[in-house]
Amino acid sequence: MNNEFICVYISQRMRLSVQHLTNPSLQQNSIGETTYIQGWCDKISAPKTLIPSRVLKEYGTIKEASVGFQTFKEQFESQGYEFNVPQPTRLSSPETFDVCFSGFGKADKAELMNLASSHSMEIRKSVTKHLDMLCYGYNVGATKLAKALEQGVMILNAEQFKNFIETGEVPDDVEQEEIKL
Repeated sequence: MNNEFICVYISQRMRLSVQHLTNPSLQQNSIGETTYIQGWCDKISAPKTLIPSRVLKEYGTIKEASVGFQTFKEQFESQGYEFNVPQPTRLSSPETFDVCFSGFGKADKAELMNLASSHSMEIRKSVTKHLDMLCYGYNVGATKLAKALEQGVMILNAEQFKNFIETGEVPDDVEQEEIKL
């Protein structure tokens, strides 16, 4: 594999994007099938994992991928898909990735905060205007959750957060806790 992997990708949440990974590697199962592609994503300053079946097409340059992105977007829209995702109202800082942990016991919260710190995330005690992610536990406050929802913050439970750290993606099939307001 080359030093770069550039493609048009459609995520599990049906989000179309151009992906650019440096130093990519193919991970294979015991019978030699590629199970995922992993590399460094400069955009999020973290490792990113892609599922091969979700790669729509591989490209040699970002410019080619951008043209391909528009072609795929038009193709999907002509089939009835909508890509007008509402923009979040938060004022996320491009220099940091801010995360808040709420509703956890002391030990669980400390473990998650250590994990976030080890991945250069900025830890916030409350839902601020710059928050990128709220990780919630069994005892999350309704006010904090409502404010995060209002601001368009990504909201994950502990398992989803750990998966996000490990793979760079939040899978749809992670078992979720029920939130009661």
